[in-house]
Amino acid sequence: MEHKIDFVITWVDNSDPAWRESCQKHAKAQGRHIAVCSERYRDWDNLRYWFRGIEAFAPWVNKIHFVTCGHLPSWLNTQAPKLHIVKHSDYMDERYLPTFSSHPIEFCMHKIEGLSDHFVYFNDDFFIIDKISPSRFFHQGLPCDMAIMSPMFIGGMHGHTVYNALDIINHFFNKREVIKKNFLNWFHPKYKGYLIRNLFDFGYSYFTGFYDHHLPQSFLKSTFIDAWKHNENLFDETCTHSFRDKEDVCIWVMRYWQLVNGNFHPYNVCNDSKYFLLDNINKVEGVAQFVASQKKNLVVINDSPLLENFERAKKEINGAFDRILPNKCSFEK
Repeated sequence: MEHKIDFVITWVDNSDPAWRESCQKHAKAQGRHIAVCSERYRDWDNLRYWFRGIEAFAPWVNKIHFVTCGHLPSWLNTQAPKLHIVKHSDYMDERYLPTFSSHPIEFCMHKIEGLSDHFVYFNDDFFIIDKISPSRFFHQGLPCDMAIMSPMFIGGMHGHTVYNALDIINHFFNKREVIKKNFLNWFHPKYKGYLIRNLFDFGYSYFTGFYDHHLPQSFLKSTFIDAWKHNENLFDETCTHSFRDKEDVCIWVMRYWQLVNGNFHPYNVCNDSKYFLLDNINKVEGVAQFVASQKKNLVVINDSPLLENFERAKKEINGAFDRILPNKCSFEK
């Protein structure tokens, strides 16, 4: 392995009474109504399989930085050699705390003590389910990613934050110059069918949007430092918001910054990964079978407010994980 590669994962325990009370208190003070029992926070109780997957299929990882406001799973072995417990207060400015938004938590990741220059950011619904090599995430020191353009449409809170990220990119970078400088990065044969998106978008003089895969994201720490240097006021404003706001900039801006600077290695990340949105109970059996069959190396299982029979879905999905990862790992007590 050329470089040390760390993993960063963020986690929140919605069942923690202290967290719930703090969330509601700050929301009320800001005139907000926050449904802390929503699907964004309900517990699938499968985080242990995330850790088992890392130990079984990515044992080469240097360190896992487990980011939380302070609460921890009862089963977590905090003394595991590769585990670094990181509280928000350990790396975030006190002006940003407490926070109930993922944006400031993500924007400050580069300040985590001991974080490798090369790291991969995971949500807690991203799972490694088969052997995977470091070259899936970094090649010759560069993050593996795909530069695919795709017009975006503003819709909902997240749409606004993506638009704000895109606005930053178009402010600092000229699309024609970016593509001319690293043409093969944008029209690489590895992208296969996705190339048609770039061909259709090529005629626009500005970036209309990017194809945003909901998968583990490889980052250079230097990307965060450089982007912060050029956008300190905007990023700082985002980090001061305790809850998500349509004026925020989302973490995708860091990925876009890498892409337009040419700081990535062309790779079709969809080849070995699969994303599922669980918005219907009828999908659960198929997702469980996919996990158990280990058809790809990575799987994302995204919750949805439309999913009913949650307990049944949880039992089936976790049963599939247990079939491929039945044994405790060093990250469990």
